[in-house]
Amino acid sequence: MTRPSGSQPTPGDRGWSEFTAYLRSRHGLTDLTEIGHGGMGRVYRAWDDGLDRWVAVKVLRPEATGTGVLPRFRNEARLLGQLHHPAIVGVHFADVSPDGVAYFGMDYVEGRDLGSLLDERRRRGAHYSVAETADLLGSVASALDGIHDLTPQVIHRDIKPANILVPDRPRAWAPAILTDFGISMSTDDTRLTSAGFLIGTDRYMAPEQFRHVTDPDAGLQDAPGASVDLYAFALIAWEMLTLTPLRDRMGRTEWIYARRVPALAPESLAPADRPRAAELSAVFARALADDPAHRYPTASGFLDALTGRSRGSQATAPARTRMQPPMQAPAPVQAPVSRPAAARPATAGQTGTGRKPHRGLLTAVVAVLLVVIVVLAGLVVTDKLRNPAWSGAEATMAKAFPDLLPDRENGSGWRGMTCSGVTPDPGQQARINCSGADLSLVVADFGDSGTRDRFGSGEDLVDLSNGQCSVRTGRVAQSGNGFAYVSLPQDGALDRYSLLLSGDGAQDDVRAMPVC
Repeated sequence: MTRPSGSQPTPGDRGWSEFTAYLRSRHGLTDLTEIGHGGMGRVYRAWDDGLDRWVAVKVLRPEATGTGVLPRFRNEARLLGQLHHPAIVGVHFADVSPDGVAYFGMDYVEGRDLGSLLDERRRRGAHYSVAETADLLGSVASALDGIHDLTPQVIHRDIKPANILVPDRPRAWAPAILTDFGISMSTDDTRLTSAGFLIGTDRYMAPEQFRHVTDPDAGLQDAPGASVDLYAFALIAWEMLTLTPLRDRMGRTEWIYARRVPALAPESLAPADRPRAAELSAVFARALADDPAHRYPTASGFLDALTGRSRGSQATAPARTRMQPPMQAPAPVQAPVSRPAAARPATAGQTGTGRKPHRGLLTAVVAVLLVVIVVLAGLVVTDKLRNPAWSGAEATMAKAFPDLLPDRENGSGWRGMTCSGVTPDPGQQARINCSGADLSLVVADFGDSGTRDRFGSGEDLVDLSNGQCSVRTGRVAQSGNGFAYVSLPQDGALDRYSLLLSGDGAQDDVRAMPVC
């Protein structure tokens, strides 16, 4: 094979000529061309003379070796070297050159990252359909479930479109490939993260990542786990379907403290998916729930819910071409030789042929009834799993505001908002978040009025009364996104609670909330 030619990159690293000479003598690599760069280093395409193929070489910036990046770089090489999955790039070697440049070599996959493909789709206004999204992300879901199932568990921690590579030749690779494990970690190695240090990409961070950083009592053992990967994965699917990142629909304060998942408007989806807008909204409400325990346990499970298919069900699974065993003609069936049967007297309840009347009909009726009972029982169990009863302080809160909050978790409350319990903020004893198409509501229990006034008050408060009870209401600044509006009940039984409303029309709607 004739060796392809490549252009020499502009030297930028310390000892570049010595390093490239070392790669040539050590690994037979030539024709390095830069194809990407980031905070830790650069990625080059290189020609492997021995195997007549392109490979990728990731090189740590020499100036970064003394900043704590080197352990992360080595961690990435070590993790990738241990992972074997079609949707994860394979690492073939890792070393440090004699002049101190750390590097590792991996598969070179010609293609584009999903971030650039999304940008192109946005310019054209071409939404991904659910089917396209599931087909493209299915291999990444499998990779995530695979690394999360390892012992010790591996967590990527920076799932985003830019780290998903879509090959130009999908038949030679998986439909999409997960890359850049630079800040990933395994659950037996906590040296690379600590409380108070936010790691990841803001646009694709889960709520618990912010809570962990802002909680002064958070310890290494409480660092968010696989849930952050699953949350980011669902955010990517949301962005593919709507062409709008969920992060862009809210301000900084709301994103960190009062995140809400709006319902999907039919016009925000591809035409084929618009009839399923309500169903898809429910799927995302669970996948992006504030509490990780309420989300889908796996990335593949989320995709199954998104497509409306049940795992393992051939009736609803997408059709696939598969090899089938050769069809064989059934062996001929011979009719049994008729022999006279011994005559037996008919007994009560029998016909002269010795059979009970309508026996087949009775059996069929019983079978149908059993199926109905099983289905109804399944529906009851499913409803209880999806909508568990409130407990503890959340149950007390739901009883205090029966016209605002549903009687069960994940149920529909005021203005059709879906409500679920979330981890309380500092000073709070319990917290329920509700979200709808245009509004979001946070109901918090501070235990007493004094604590509430320290943590959950607002500015320019005014007193309102309807003759039965009184509230104080005012606005709360939302960074980059206007204001939210707080309602503080003044009656003794309710003065421990704070209600924060945000979204379109919140300034007027806060006065109409059925607080008491």
